Amino acid sequence: MSVKLSLVIPVYNAELFIFDTLTRIQKWKQTINYKVEVIFVNDGSIR
Repeated sequence: MSVKLSLVIPVYNAELFIFDTLTRIQKWKQTINYKVEVIFVNDGSIR
C-alpha cells in the first residue's frame, strides 16, 4: 500500500507538547484505513 497522506509537523522548541502530539497522532492513525507518513521537522530549536 502506498502512502496516501504525508503530515509535516514543525517541532521547533517542542518539548512542552511533542509527547502529547505523538500520542494523539498514534491514536488517530489507529482509526484510519490508509497509510500515513508523519514527518517531524526541527530547524534550530534552542531547547
